[in-house]
Amino acid sequence: MTDEFCDILDLAFSREFFSYHGRTKLLAEQYADIVAAFAAEKAPLSRAHLTLNRFAHITGSREQGMRFAENARYRSRLASSLRRRQEVMQGTILVDVPLPDEPPLDTTYEDLLIGDVETVAEKLVAEIHETKPEHACFSFKVGDTPHASAMRSMELMIGEVKPMVERALGPVEHVAAE
Repeated sequence: MTDEFCDILDLAFSREFFSYHGRTKLLAEQYADIVAAFAAEKAPLSRAHLTLNRFAHITGSREQGMRFAENARYRSRLASSLRRRQEVMQGTILVDVPLPDEPPLDTTYEDLLIGDVETVAEKLVAEIHETKPEHACFSFKVGDTPHASAMRSMELMIGEVKPMVERALGPVEHVAAE
C-alpha cells in the first residue's frame, strides 16, 4: 500500500502545470486514485489525511501575478530536478532547467491560485471540492516576491477569500501559511 501511495504522490507532484479546468479534472482523478488505493487495502479513507499545498498570490495586477508565477515555476523546477535526481549544477549553484512538457508561463499563471480575491476564491473552492483535503497550506512568499505583497496576500486570504470559500463550502477551521 505504501508503494502504491508513493506512486500516487509522485504522480501528483510531477504534474504541477496544466490548464485550470484540466487541473480540477486531474485533481478529481488523483483523488479517485487515492480512494481506490485505500479501498483496495480495505483501509478507511479517513487515514489519508490529504493536504492541499498551493502557491497563492492575491493581486489585481497581472504583472505582479506573472512575476509570482515565474517565481513559483522556478521553485517547482528546482524541487522537481532534485526529486528526480536530475539537478544541473554550475559550481555551487543549482540551475533552473525547464521541466519536460512545461506549459507556457501564462498557463502556469492560470493554474495557480493567482488573481484577484474572487478569482482565487473560485479556484480554491473548485480545488477543495475535488480533493476534499483535511488541511490546506499556502505558499505566499516564493523567490523575490516582496514581503509586503506576501503579507497582503495573507491578509486577503484570511479576510476576504476565506469568507467566500466558507459561503460556498461551509466553515474552514484551519489555514496554514508558508
